[in-house]
Amino acid sequence: MKNYKKKLAGLVGILLTATMILSGCGSKEKEDTLETPEAVPTDAAVEAESTADNQSAETDDFAPDHKIKIRFATGTMDSDDNKAAWEEILAAYNEIQPNVEIEPVPLDWANQRTWLTMQLTGGTAPEVFQSKLSWATDDYNKGLIRNINDLMEAPNPYTDTPSWKEFYAPAVISQMQAISKDYYSTCNYMDIVKVFYNKDMFSKAGVSDIPETWSEFLDIQKKLKEAGYAPFAVPNSKPADNIYNWAERLLTYQVVEGLLPELDVNGSDSIETSEIVRGIDLDIINIEKAPFSDVFPLLKEWSQYWAEGYNAIDYTTAEQMFIRQDAAMMLGMPGTSKNMTDMGADFAYGVFTFPYLTKEDTPYACEAVYEMGAAVTEVYCIPSNVEGEELEAAEDFLRFLGSPKAMELMAELMYKMPTSAEPVTDSLDGWAPEGRTVKMNLYGPAVDQTFFEDSVLFGQLYIGDDISLEEYLKELQNSLKDMAERLKETNGWSEENNYGIVEQ
Repeated sequence: MKNYKKKLAGLVGILLTATMILSGCGSKEKEDTLETPEAVPTDAAVEAESTADNQSAETDDFAPDHKIKIRFATGTMDSDDNKAAWEEILAAYNEIQPNVEIEPVPLDWANQRTWLTMQLTGGTAPEVFQSKLSWATDDYNKGLIRNINDLMEAPNPYTDTPSWKEFYAPAVISQMQAISKDYYSTCNYMDIVKVFYNKDMFSKAGVSDIPETWSEFLDIQKKLKEAGYAPFAVPNSKPADNIYNWAERLLTYQVVEGLLPELDVNGSDSIETSEIVRGIDLDIINIEKAPFSDVFPLLKEWSQYWAEGYNAIDYTTAEQMFIRQDAAMMLGMPGTSKNMTDMGADFAYGVFTFPYLTKEDTPYACEAVYEMGAAVTEVYCIPSNVEGEELEAAEDFLRFLGSPKAMELMAELMYKMPTSAEPVTDSLDGWAPEGRTVKMNLYGPAVDQTFFEDSVLFGQLYIGDDISLEEYLKELQNSLKDMAERLKETNGWSEENNYGIVEQ
C-alpha cells in the first residue's frame, strides 16, 4: 500500500517531554463529567483482548473486493469547515480503499459521554468512534472496547515504521500506556493553548521581548495599558469560555508539584481521578490552604489588565477583539490563526507559551514552564462486539487515522497538532510544546463538570469584588468536597478499598 509519510519541516519532536493529561481543552468543545477508575485487567477486558487477538485482521493485505460499510463517530464535525475537512480525509482513505464506505456520525461533545455509554452497553456503537483517553480506560476495564496491542506492535501499511507504535512520539505512547500497559485506543492530534500577541502594539509600547516569567508578563501589560491599549482580551461570561479555567489550571500546575509524590499512589506519574478523591479525603488537596490558595490572588492581580467588561465577554467576542486590534493579547489555539485569516487580519502577530511563576510570586512555584493541553485527550476506539469483515475494515480505518496522511490533513485543514514522532507538515510552526504538561487536572471539566463550573462562577464574583478571597476559597472547598462525595458514590470508592487504586 501507499506510504504517505511526508518529510516536511515542522513540529512535535519536542513532545518527548510531554506527560499525561486527563482532559482536553477547547474553546468550543464542552466535556461531560468523568468518573474513571484506574485500569484494572478485569475478566471482561481480558476476554476482549483474547477475542481481538483471535479476530485481528491482517491489515497489510486488506483489500476487499466488495462493499463494506462502517460508521465513524467523532466530535470534531462541529462546524462546516470541519465537516469539509473530514470529507477530504475520508475521500483520501477511499482513494486507497474504495470498497469501504465510511458513514460519518457527528457527536455533540456536551452529551458525548452519556451517548457513548448507552451505545456501548447496548451493543450499537459505531464501528470506530472518538472518545476521551480517560473514558476509553473506563470502557476498556468493562470490556466494552477492543484491545489493539497486535495492531500497535505490527507494521502499519500507512506508515514506514517497523511497527505502528514507533510512528508516534515516545511521549504519546507513554500517555497511552500511563494507566494500563495495553493499547485500546489511538490518536492523531492534540490541542494546545498559547498566548497570541500583537507585534505592532508590543513595539509601540516599548516591548522588545516576549515575557518568560509571571512578573515580566505583568510588566508588559502595564506598559501596554500605559500606552493606551487593552492588554489582554479575557472572556469570562460563562465557564465554557474556558480562559479563567485555563489560567487557574496553568497556575495550579506550577504550585502543586511538591504534593504529587504523596498523591501518586499507583506510581503512574499522573494523578488519576481516584487519587484526587483520596487526596481530598486526606486533606492533602484543600483549596483553602497553600499551595492551592496562592493561585487566586495572582489571578486577581492579573485581572487589572483584562479588557473592560470581561465578565460579559464570550470567547468569540474576545477573539474578534484581538483580530480587530482592540486588545494586544489573548489565549487561543491554532484555530484562531485560521479565523484571523478568514477575517482578513492584516497585522503581524506571534504566539508564546504562558509564562511561569517564580519563588518571588509564591514559595511553592516550581519555576518551570507548563503547557495548557499538548497531550493526548481525544482518542479513537473500536467496540468489543465488532466482528468479521466490519472488524477488518474498522482496524484498517483506525490505522489510516493514525497515519502521516491523516495527521497532515488534520493539521492543515483543522489546525490540529499531529502526535507523530517526526513532522508531517510545517503548517503549525511555532506551536510545538515547550514545557511540561499537567499531572493533576483538578479543575478540568472531565473530572467533574459541577466543580469546574463552580470554580469559574465563584471566580467571577471574586474577581469582581463581590466576595472576598476567604469566601471564594470556602465556597470552592465546599464544592470540592461535594465532588469527592459524588465520585465516591458513583464509583464505589472508599478508604477501605483504597479508592479503587491498584498500587504498582
